[in-house]
Amino acid sequence: LPLHRTPRHVSGPGMWQLMRKDHPGFLLVVAGMMGMSISIPGTFLRPFAAEQGIDQIKTFFLVYNIVAFVARVSFRRAPQVLGLRNAILVGLFFMALSMFSYTLVDSSATLVLPAIAGGLAHSFLFPSVVAGGTAFFPKENRGLATSLVLAMYDFGVLVGSPLVGISLTSARALDLPAYPLTFGLVGGLLVVTGMVLQQFYQRGDGNEMSRKMRVRSGE
Repeated sequence: LPLHRTPRHVSGPGMWQLMRKDHPGFLLVVAGMMGMSISIPGTFLRPFAAEQGIDQIKTFFLVYNIVAFVARVSFRRAPQVLGLRNAILVGLFFMALSMFSYTLVDSSATLVLPAIAGGLAHSFLFPSVVAGGTAFFPKENRGLATSLVLAMYDFGVLVGSPLVGISLTSARALDLPAYPLTFGLVGGLLVVTGMVLQQFYQRGDGNEMSRKMRVRSGE
């Protein structure tokens, strides 16, 4: 009888080996900014509301989650219709709008303004950034690519809260309006992130980025 050998396990490429050949470039920065901005309400909304004299913040999270869920279902084909790039830019726009909207909050009712914009941003950004990042990798490495994008998201959460805290502390030390200044800075960073991402598509490397995303995502 012929001897049957157990096939040896063939390991795939490591993270660094994979990134040397294929990587999503600036989209990793976008993933980090997404993590930082999405995590802000969970950490800083309560002290912000307390400073504004607002006792109830449940309105924000209720509206945010409802809008994010409904928008995700309603606009589930947005990345295919608009293209991944445009869907990401729309998400960045709404997230920046959410940050700027905090400056208008003076009651529990007005918390719906950043909640609506934030929920829309979440529904556009999360699936589009993950899909856009993994589209740069071959199909057999999409799992590792997803882990890479989510790792950058987690990195944004990790460094975002300390940076926001430093901004608040520094603003108070300089007798500046801490929360309006901080929310404005984060909103400005999101606008700059969108502008830089757009520039990548208007340059030669951006054309390569666009080509890869179209070919591998089926646009």
